[in-house]
Amino acid sequence: MAEIDTTKGCCKYCGMDLEPGELCPKCGADGAGAVPRSRQPARPAPVAEGTAYLLCLESQERFNLRNGGCSIGRHQRNEVCVDDPYLSRFHARIVYAQGRYYVEDLGSTNGTVVNSEPIEGRRPISPGDRIKVGRTELEFRQGE
Repeated sequence: MAEIDTTKGCCKYCGMDLEPGELCPKCGADGAGAVPRSRQPARPAPVAEGTAYLLCLESQERFNLRNGGCSIGRHQRNEVCVDDPYLSRFHARIVYAQGRYYVEDLGSTNGTVVNSEPIEGRRPISPGDRIKVGRTELEFRQGE
């Protein structure tokens, strides 16, 4: 079993190892949110792979939400990487917390819209909700 490097911090949002000031490669948060391993937030229990996913309505591509979430944007480090010039490099993320899924805008230039309503901060999502990032529309699906 590999030892955890306790000299590194971790992202306060997703728990990924990172140095202070480093951009989180998983969720796009800046390293200012890095917390020491000793104060690492509890991670939610992983959700069974394939039980929740995002469906790109244009391409019909399916993006499984592994370990309860994903990041969305143009940068290839995102789990949902979309070639859309209206998307920010790290545009939004889906997180699983307190037994449900949420979408959160990461300070993108063009914002994130759920069911035709612009969001600020974190917003809960339900199966069938449509998430628009840039010109890309994704539908949240669960349990199929």
